[in-house]
Amino acid sequence: MTTPSHSESATPLRAPSGQQVVDLLTIRRFLDRVRQRARRWIWVETAAQFGLVTALWFWATLLLDWLIEPPPGIRLLAALVLVVWLLGLVSFRLVSRLRTRLRDEPLALLVERTHPEMADSLSTAVELNSRQADPAFPVDGDLLARTTSAAAAAVNRVSISQLFKRRRLLRLAGLSGFAIGTVVAVLVLVPELREIWWRRLVQLDEAAWPRRVTLAVTDFPEGIRRVARGSDVEILVTATAEGDLPTVVELRSRGGDGWATVRMGTRGGRQNKSQTFGHTLRDVSEDLDLEIRGGDARLRGLTIIAVEPPTLASLELTVTPPSYIGGAARPLPATRLVEVPAAATVTLTATASKPLSQAVIRKLPAADAEPESAAKVIATLNTSQPADRTTDQEGRGGSDTVRQVTGTVTEVLTDCTLDISFTDTTGISNQQPIRFQLLARPDEPPPVVGTMEDDHGLNTAAIQIRRLPRGETEAAVTSHPIAVAESSPVATLTPAKPASIAVATVAATVGDRLELTVTAEDRCGLASGPQVSRTDPWSLQVVPPEKLLAMLEAREIILRRRFESLLADFQQTRDRLAANRPGEPGESAPSPPALMASRLAEAANRASGETTEIAQAFREIAHELANNSLLTAELEGRLVRQIAAPLEGIVSGAIRQLTAACRSARTAAPTPPAELLTLTDTCLDQLRAVLDRMIELETFNEVVDSLRKLIEQQEAIQQETERQRKQRARDVLQGL
Repeated sequence: MTTPSHSESATPLRAPSGQQVVDLLTIRRFLDRVRQRARRWIWVETAAQFGLVTALWFWATLLLDWLIEPPPGIRLLAALVLVVWLLGLVSFRLVSRLRTRLRDEPLALLVERTHPEMADSLSTAVELNSRQADPAFPVDGDLLARTTSAAAAAVNRVSISQLFKRRRLLRLAGLSGFAIGTVVAVLVLVPELREIWWRRLVQLDEAAWPRRVTLAVTDFPEGIRRVARGSDVEILVTATAEGDLPTVVELRSRGGDGWATVRMGTRGGRQNKSQTFGHTLRDVSEDLDLEIRGGDARLRGLTIIAVEPPTLASLELTVTPPSYIGGAARPLPATRLVEVPAAATVTLTATASKPLSQAVIRKLPAADAEPESAAKVIATLNTSQPADRTTDQEGRGGSDTVRQVTGTVTEVLTDCTLDISFTDTTGISNQQPIRFQLLARPDEPPPVVGTMEDDHGLNTAAIQIRRLPRGETEAAVTSHPIAVAESSPVATLTPAKPASIAVATVAATVGDRLELTVTAEDRCGLASGPQVSRTDPWSLQVVPPEKLLAMLEAREIILRRRFESLLADFQQTRDRLAANRPGEPGESAPSPPALMASRLAEAANRASGETTEIAQAFREIAHELANNSLLTAELEGRLVRQIAAPLEGIVSGAIRQLTAACRSARTAAPTPPAELLTLTDTCLDQLRAVLDRMIELETFNEVVDSLRKLIEQQEAIQQETERQRKQRARDVLQGL
């Protein structure tokens, strides 16, 4: 079976009749009207959506901006979101749909979908008429004419408005018009709102919305407050309202760990429609951004900047003895306790670690150092130097800034405390009190070592020793003359040529008390006779050698504990500064090199003064042993060569080198922080070596003390054995 060709089976083409042409024009006019109505629908729908989106964005941004008042960046982002949204709406809902070609076939199907009574005549007529001229698709002419006529008759009965969901479009347009109307009404009828909205959302200004509640924070000029690093900061906020005051005020702070929210407590009662709220931020060690919320009010843009407070970099003390003593001014080591002669004048120069705007040195009574009414200002520093000229926000400045304050304490008659306070160029004061005590050493009787002089010349001089035996009131007095040259007005006693008295000549026993007095008689030949001067008695207690050694060993233990405390403080300062050096990413910011140098210098000066005192105390122990004929070569080597001399060498060597390196931090070529820490470690190692030697010697003393007790017990046992043997011998003799 063969398939017939198109030429064999095709019906000859026939030109459309006049009625068929009229029917086709009717159908095409109808479809053109549908096409125009569809495009008009797209325009109206897009315009309604455009207005609705704009109104929704306006009300949403207005509400959110009034509630939380976001920063300008967030407001700019909201504006960009609206622009992108509207551009997308125009692009996808208008331009893209308008550019889509609406052909006759899809429109015919759309009409038949809403009018099923047309029985596909419209789509068939449109499709077959478009193919009538194509010989590849033969069409029966009569059938096409009848179908076209039926479709033309049907479209005349179709209402185009029924083809579209007019209610939906009307609802959308009405809703959009209402939304736009509310926006226009608000902007026209509330000019204050329009102005603030325009400034905040368009101009990105920081104008505040009017609130029912008003919040005011203290101590935040221009929204910034500088505080000392590590200090407690109290935030005070005053809430004012025409109506009800807020019962809850929240403080939000953002540091390195993110945002944290706390509830602020009330301070006092309500006054004049206002209430004060407060909260204390503990140990503020980093910069913080603050936000305060209460009622419908918000406070933003508050910043706390933590800066290093000024500390004492160095302290120089100079003492001038009173006029009756004489002598030139001399420096003193800076320690916690400074002893000066009574009525002496003390001049101190305190150097801060940062440039200063104010400094005060006050004198406080030692027994009652707290009451401010008892304080006496002895020195002040007040400079009007602006902070932004030579300093940064941390208060650091150049070498030409003021860092020192000098004061003078005249006639130190009683013990007192000196208090130093610093205020840097950013208004930050020192947090830890800078205090040290001045101890007025009263005028004491002249020492035995000295010079006796008289304008009539010395006749005789003697040392009188009055011995008071235990339990007796009568005293035996012995006199020991001091050699005086013939007709000489002066008798001098020096450490090289002292007046020595052998204890054996006094015949003192354990438990006795000796009173030593020095007398001098001149050669005055007047009728009144020679003049005799006598010193105040100096009391001495006679103790056994064992007790004296035990007392001196106890003094050694006290000195050793004091030395351990000194070493621990020095090590703590070093570790604290080393912990702030640059390390791994994310670690805390390093301390400024100048601040590290100033704190190390302060610790080094303190260690130098106390180490010198401890070394001198060990030498005094050796001198006391020598005066009592108990100083052996072993004891002298232990106290002087192994403890006192090494300590003095450390002070004059490693510690002095560290102090000089710290002082160079204020010069053009400062010592690097790593080198400062290395010098500090050298000082600590040398001090620990001496401490280890002290502990070894203390252990040796304990062993010697144990041996001493064993010997005493052995002697007691021997004495008891001898007594019992003699008693048995007497008992045997009595029995004979």
